[in-house]
Amino acid sequence: MMRKFWFGLAVTAMAASAAAEVPGVDTLMNQAAYWQGKGRQDLAAQAFRRVLAVDPGNAAARRGLAGDLPLAGPPAAGPP
Repeated sequence: MMRKFWFGLAVTAMAASAAAEVPGVDTLMNQAAYWQGKGRQDLAAQAFRRVLAVDPGNAAARRGLAGDLPLAGPPAAGPP
């Protein structure tokens, strides 16, 4: 599980570096990665939405918002 987590952070960091051309995108991507690491997908989604507001073509933010990046923390419990 940790391997997937670190892979997700690495993908996010690489995308943030590539998107640094748009001011503030790298900071927002770092915030999203931080919140994912803390298991706060709601706050990570907010950060991804902010990225898309200033950079609508940002593929990493789209993947993050869609949930394609590995999540940090345990999976949600399903129905009994």
